[in-house]
This record gives sequence, C-alpha cells and structure tokens, in this order.
Amino acid sequence: MNPRYPALLPAMLILGGASTWGLLWLPLRYVEARGLTEAWAAFAAFGWPTLALLPLVVWQRDTLAGQWRRCLLFGVLSGLGFGLYTMGLVYSSVVRATLLFYLTPVWSALFAMFFLGERTRWQGWMAALTGLAGLTLMLGAAGEHGVPLNRGDVFAFASGIAWALAVLVLRRHPDTPPLGTVSGQFLFASVCILVVCLLEIERVPVPPPDAWVLGAAMLGVFSTVLLLPGLFGIFWAAGRLPPARVGILMMSEVLVAVISASLLAGERMNWLEWTGAVMIIGAALLEVLAGDDSAAGAHA
Repeated sequence: MNPRYPALLPAMLILGGASTWGLLWLPLRYVEARGLTEAWAAFAAFGWPTLALLPLVVWQRDTLAGQWRRCLLFGVLSGLGFGLYTMGLVYSSVVRATLLFYLTPVWSALFAMFFLGERTRWQGWMAALTGLAGLTLMLGAAGEHGVPLNRGDVFAFASGIAWALAVLVLRRHPDTPPLGTVSGQFLFASVCILVVCLLEIERVPVPPPDAWVLGAAMLGVFSTVLLLPGLFGIFWAAGRLPPARVGILMMSEVLVAVISASLLAGERMNWLEWTGAVMIIGAALLEVLAGDDSAAGAHA
C-alpha cells in the first residue's frame, strides 16, 4: 500500500469539504433569483439537513443523552456562526462575507488566551494585528455596494466570533460525538435564520409555494448530499492531520469562493479591499503555521 495514502485521504476530505462550502453561495443566489428570497433561501439550505439527521439522532439518543449539554452549547454557538455566515452570503458580496468569516483564527487565538489561559506566541499577536488591520481596510473602503459596511458584513463578522467560541468549546471537550455537533449546528443555524425571517416578514413575506418547491429541490440536494457528508468528513479528517495542515487545507474555501464569485458573479473589489483581503488571509496562515490548534477549527 502506498505509505502516503493514510495522510492523503483525510487531506482530500478536508479539501473537498471546504471547497464545497466555498460554493454554497451558488444555489443560494440561484433560488433567490427564482423567488426564494433573502434569508428564506438560507433557511431552506439548513432545514433539509436538520430533517435528514433527525432519524440518526433518535437512533443514537442514548449515546447523545450523556453529553447533551456539550452538544447543546456547541450547537447553539456553531449554529449561530453557520446561520450568520450564510446570511452574510445572502446580504453581502460572497468575497467580503467569506473573508470576514475567516477572521475566525484571530478570534480563536484571543479567546484561547483569555478563556483557556494559553500563552500566545508572537505569531499569534502578529496574526491578530494583521487580521484586524485587513478588516479595517476592507470595511473602510467603499466596495461594489458603495457603502463601507452593510448588514451582510455585520452578519459575516459576527459569524466568525460565534464560530471561534464554538471551537473553544470543542477544544475543551474534544470527545463530543460528531453526530451531536453536526446535528446541533444545522438545527440551531435553522433556528437562527428563521428568527431573522420572522423579524423581517413584513419586508420579505413568505415566498410562494412554487419557490419553495424549487428551493427544496436545489438546496436540499446541495446541502444534504454535499454539505452534510463533507462536514462529517472534515470532522473525521481533522483528528488525523496536524492542526496547521488542517488550517491551510481549510483555506481552500476562501480560494473557491473568491474565484467562483469573480468568474460567475462578476464580483469585484478595489485595491484597498484586495489589500485587506490579502492581510486577512495572511493572518489566518500565520495563525495556523504557528501551530495554534484553533486554526484547525476554522469552518469545520
């Protein structure tokens, strides 16, 4: 057997799973253009995997019952992160939402220092300063929307903080069962998005039935057949590779999102935004290369 195979399989699973998340914006924009508008599209994307996981949760209920508090806490925080990130894709540009989420390694390093008492290396401080400087450039430059900040940017920014807190929980309790974490993510992401939908129901009413049928077909297949198995694959593979390598492989989501949005959606950024983007990506790379375990959890 090829000695590289054991390391190649988890690497390919992380690469494939992360790249799939980088394409999440495509079905969201497709169904939105056909009537399943704004946050309702995001709700459909997370609702179907939640229903698909329900029989497994019932089947494994005795196993999950002993760790329900950990699953609940992680589910709330990661679901908030997932839900806010997806709404960032809906309300902002794909590139900006993805990059703002990828400030996660910065928040993870800072939270690990304050809440876990871990010492932060100079690379960690450099990553934090570089990432925050890149954030300032991106949000201070008027992009394609003509405004420095919109609510999609706020959603995406907050999603990175929520996900960093979820990673903190997972680092403290690494034995939390994957079924509990994944099902909790999708369930509470659905709840988070549904709350936004209901708050905005006067401005964006419930879409017509034909839009739901299309959304169920498109988003149901994408999220249940691609996103959900990819997420389980990432969780399995992340424990079999060095954290720095996991963090670098997860950066494929950024590349796929940026390239696909540029080619297919015509999204463009000015030079200040590109400078900020490079600084944010550089901050994430600094963090994972410093060997900080938190980088391994970026969007897993």
